[in-house]
Amino acid sequence: MDNFNLILQLHSPQELQYFSNLAHWAEGVLFIVIATLALVEVFGKLRSRRSKYLWPSILFLSGLLLPVSMIADHIGSQFKLALEAIFLIPEQRQHFFMAILLMIAGGAELLARKKYRTSNLLKLVFPVSFVIIGVLFLFHPQHGNAADMMRAVTIHRYLGLSIILVGLFKGLAEFFKVRQFTFVWILFIIISGSLLMTYREADMSYLADPSFQEMHINH
Repeated sequence: MDNFNLILQLHSPQELQYFSNLAHWAEGVLFIVIATLALVEVFGKLRSRRSKYLWPSILFLSGLLLPVSMIADHIGSQFKLALEAIFLIPEQRQHFFMAILLMIAGGAELLARKKYRTSNLLKLVFPVSFVIIGVLFLFHPQHGNAADMMRAVTIHRYLGLSIILVGLFKGLAEFFKVRQFTFVWILFIIISGSLLMTYREADMSYLADPSFQEMHINH
């Protein structure tokens, strides 16, 4: 709880709730945009040389969005405090690692499309990154009262499982060249995006009062 108070020095509980909802919504929208572009690509509608870099670039930017949003409005006297909040608060730390993994996945896709089409190592990066992100969601810390936490736990379990399936079916599509697997990973990234867009923090999620609790999903 002491570490959690760091973030309350940066924003009010109401602001934290708003920013969290906004971040979930924005990431969800980007996931659905990525899925839409990937689906259009499957049907051969992205024909220009540059268009093949479109959805991997958005995937990379979806990862970059998170750490930038965490520190962008704290450049200056609060910058050190913002960094401490990211690395000392379990929830924020997981968000940061997820963002890095999204950037790695997007960067690997860009490299594979630009120069290294035959690299099996690069083909593994997206699937492995998404599986790790999904596992992190399964064990994502939650805040608030017991009822609110159980609702968040349920949503994050579905989200984690969906993201894991994105990674698994993307890997199958890459290595077995079965078109149906491509449709499946696209479907699950749409499901993941929809869950992110509809998720809302509970009203008491960030209130530091005697009734406040912290729970990890595996507890």
